[in-house]
Amino acid sequence: MSKSQQQNGMMPGGGAVVADTDDFSDGDSTPLTQDYGDSQRTVVETKGWDVFRNPPPKIDSGSMANQRCLEVTVQITKVIVYLLVFVIVLGSGVVAKGTILFMTSQLKANRTIDYCNKELDRNKQYVITLPEEERIAWIWCIIIAFAVPEFGTLIRSIRICIFKSWKKPPASHFLLVFLMETFHVIGLALMFLAVLPELNAVEGAMLTNCVCFVPGLLGLLSRNKNKDESKRFVLVLIDIAALAAQGTSFFLWPLLNSSRPSLWLIPPSLFLVSCGWWENYVSMQSPF
Repeated sequence: MSKSQQQNGMMPGGGAVVADTDDFSDGDSTPLTQDYGDSQRTVVETKGWDVFRNPPPKIDSGSMANQRCLEVTVQITKVIVYLLVFVIVLGSGVVAKGTILFMTSQLKANRTIDYCNKELDRNKQYVITLPEEERIAWIWCIIIAFAVPEFGTLIRSIRICIFKSWKKPPASHFLLVFLMETFHVIGLALMFLAVLPELNAVEGAMLTNCVCFVPGLLGLLSRNKNKDESKRFVLVLIDIAALAAQGTSFFLWPLLNSSRPSLWLIPPSLFLVSCGWWENYVSMQSPF
């Protein structure tokens, strides 16, 4: 027998042909479909020369088919992570605000603090007057606390310009961003160095909750007109109420403390500080 006949499956001593297991050609006896578990695929999709076959995934059974325990575990983990992040962010915000209020409360000139006389003469009340040197030290603390985040932003911007692609913005966009960021910095300087030192910690904490006037105004003006008119009307009313609540702080403290003219810096400082978050409240669907 020739070598070619043996390779084609010809048995010696007979004419019967035995199909080789590696023969991927289609014949009359080849079924039109092949079974893979509980599904079928046509032979055309599973040709022998097609190395990258994609059979259906194996159907899990038993404990592998029941993923309820895993899903519940993942959901519980997500809830725990959400609560943990919430506590961290809230705690960090409280610590940051409390620290800045503590530092600004040390800047008022000729400030006196009551001293506990538990170990001294109980018939007298002692006070402490902060020296000028300590006041200057606290001013430097505020400057450093203010400059560090801005310096980090500068480093990040330089890294993006050096290692990532960027394009030159239009002059109008650059001017708008430049003015808003400048207004924000001026407002922070006025609030930290001129306004908050004239208020106690409680009044300062209340005042710092009213720094969203410009975002509230932009949110009011950026409502999408394509929304349902009734829903849009309700949202506009809510925006107006929030804007009015933000605006009350502009004149509340100056009017209640007319003897301190420095408090009239509150309206411009709050307005300028609120310019720092304008980009988050400008929508592409804005009517203007």
